[in-house]
Amino acid sequence: FKLIMSKKAKGATTWKQSDIPSDIPNGELWPNVAIGGANGKTIHAVATTDLAHQEMVRAMVYFRSKDGGATWDRKDVILPGVDSSVYKQGMDGDSYAVTSKGNTVAIAFFGGWEDTNVWISQDNGDTWAKKTVYKFPLTNYEPDSGYDETLLPPDPNRPNAKAIFSSDQSGSVFIDKNGKVHVVFGRMYVSDADIATAGTNFFPGTSSFAHWDETYKKDSLQYLEAFPDANQNDSIDLGNDFGTYYTSLTSYPSTAVGPDGTIYLVYSAIDELSLNGDGNNYRHIYIVYSKDNGKTWSKKPFDIISNAKYLSPKDFDAEYAECVFPSVASLIDNGKLHIVYQIDDSQGLHVRHPSDETIDYTDNFINYVDVDIADLIVATEEVVAPATFNFAIAPNPAHDEIRLSYDLKNPSDVKITLTDLTGRVVTSANLGRQNTGATIYNMNVNATVGLYFIQLNINGQIATQKVVIK
Repeated sequence: FKLIMSKKAKGATTWKQSDIPSDIPNGELWPNVAIGGANGKTIHAVATTDLAHQEMVRAMVYFRSKDGGATWDRKDVILPGVDSSVYKQGMDGDSYAVTSKGNTVAIAFFGGWEDTNVWISQDNGDTWAKKTVYKFPLTNYEPDSGYDETLLPPDPNRPNAKAIFSSDQSGSVFIDKNGKVHVVFGRMYVSDADIATAGTNFFPGTSSFAHWDETYKKDSLQYLEAFPDANQNDSIDLGNDFGTYYTSLTSYPSTAVGPDGTIYLVYSAIDELSLNGDGNNYRHIYIVYSKDNGKTWSKKPFDIISNAKYLSPKDFDAEYAECVFPSVASLIDNGKLHIVYQIDDSQGLHVRHPSDETIDYTDNFINYVDVDIADLIVATEEVVAPATFNFAIAPNPAHDEIRLSYDLKNPSDVKITLTDLTGRVVTSANLGRQNTGATIYNMNVNATVGLYFIQLNINGQIATQKVVIK
């Protein structure tokens, strides 16, 4: 195997193809790439070896070109800490991600039975420092060798005594507006409860993502519950089965950061309401976002598959569309997210399908869509009770000024809107980013006598109060 790069210059009509050099026997597979450097011409690539390398079943290796792929001054590089003392059982393909912003580069590896780590370079890939995102409690565990569950760290959420928290080996890495590195990965539990049976087990009913950034303390993760509750009953309701990808219910995260610092997380997840004739769930592509560097996230995932504006043109019915492997471009322009994903009408993988059923791989399509961020923001707004923010107004009835008071648990984006009974906006105020704590805002009102509504929008959560203008 060999890694191949195709390049088309701006304004050109043809692609030029070249090999990425390597001296490793049998070459590499499953490359992942990012563009950075001070002049935007540095290519950073990671891949996994096809065969055992340096006493690891498979090894993740790094490549660099500082001139847009004309030459490669780094090849077959093993990053610090990538060795058989931790990764003897190998580093699976597609279990890593790379990102770059200027001279900052970050490469993350998402372990199943291994540590999840991130390597960060501040000098465009010359030197690297490893940081542990999640420390897996067992080191170089060999399947069917057994382990003492009483020595596992406490975890009230584990499915059984032998289950161990880990990643589902899908994840994303990105750099925020302040230059800090973040990692997001699908949550998973693994187990080897029956050592008499070859192999290990995983719990595909696990959901949500784990989020980490450089400011987190050791062994700290934020859990992001992003399962789309389509039937809105505050529970996860599944059909008879769903496609096997060896990942969690919410998986394959991909991230982008907007010019204003908003973080967008695109992912694949089970849709509760879309089932085939056997009662098996399909997966759709969803988006959530954060305006405060990942501290809080929009509550209602945006389903781009059930939205007629964005459904694939390949004559797929949203109710019978299996959508996986999303990837969002890091460049956001003209207020749009640029996303590609795989779509077909059969659940699961063709090559690794667990049954004897034949799935025709020719029925897969790669679809591109550009999602308007304005549509996303509107669709993910959530109505909450005024008590959520201790939202109060006075006086009521009011005349020409209304005093609004509310509490912010975190720094938040705040917007206030006054509408009449028809929904017409009388006046509004975009207050921008406000700090944590009790806040008072005096709104000047120039309106005729009648009943109005005041909407307080905090990070997409909307609380409403009625006010009478006299």
